[in-house]
Amino acid sequence: LKNIYYKKVSLFFGFRKVVDFFKIYNLARKLSKANVFAVFLMLEGRLDNFLMRLNLFPSVYFIKKFIEHGNVFVNNKTINYAAYNLSFNEVVSFNRKYYKRLYFFIKFQLKQRKIIINLPPFIEADYKLLVAMLIRNPDEFSLTKPLSFNLYTKFLSLSK
Repeated sequence: LKNIYYKKVSLFFGFRKVVDFFKIYNLARKLSKANVFAVFLMLEGRLDNFLMRLNLFPSVYFIKKFIEHGNVFVNNKTINYAAYNLSFNEVVSFNRKYYKRLYFFIKFQLKQRKIIINLPPFIEADYKLLVAMLIRNPDEFSLTKPLSFNLYTKFLSLSK
């Protein structure tokens, strides 16, 4: 049963292997022993998860490739790795040659009624300019959850 939780959470955050998720999980537990949600706070600050919350891309795996090809800028500097941890008020933007495709994707998703424009309260975005920033840490109520809250506590209490 615990393997199902691990697999579900790791896939939600874009890890292909559960082992990769546990590297982040163990690091967060070492850094913050008192905060049980530290791992999820750390994951929400990663560039790939941040872009996933913007609803501009079809999948987190597409986002990772998009970042690796140098199409994402943080404060006008190219970032080539998806695990980049954003700081507060860093401006995230995209390569201008993909603006039309991003706008087309937004338009297509809106027509299909598959896009949710309601961003989490810890993200500020301008879809017209295609820029966004992380404005604060998420609290446990605004945290995007792959499981129900009760399953979170079960997940965190299970040992590896």
